Amino acid sequence: MGKASRVLLLELNELSPLLLERFIARGELPTFRGFRNESHVHRTMADERYPYLDPWIQWVTAHSGLPFAEHRIEHLNQGHTLVAPNVWDVLDAAGLG
Repeated sequence: MGKASRVLLLELNELSPLLLERFIARGELPTFRGFRNESHVHRTMADERYPYLDPWIQWVTAHSGLPFAEHRIEHLNQGHTLVAPNVWDVLDAAGLG
């Protein structure tokens, strides 16, 4: 097996992909264009409804892959209580951390 790659996970909260693409197309964000072109970009979709759309609930969903009904993290100071692995745990176990 060859040398493992490293992963940088960059999360942009409440970024509008539509506006970002519009500004990139107009040439106004050359650094974002370069960064996007050299990256794997994934957009998340929230399956939850109010009141489970708060960022501290949605980030746990994005990090763990579990919906709120399974992770049950409802408040900002509860993230450390998650029992399931987060994406960085999975990447680290695969030698990509």
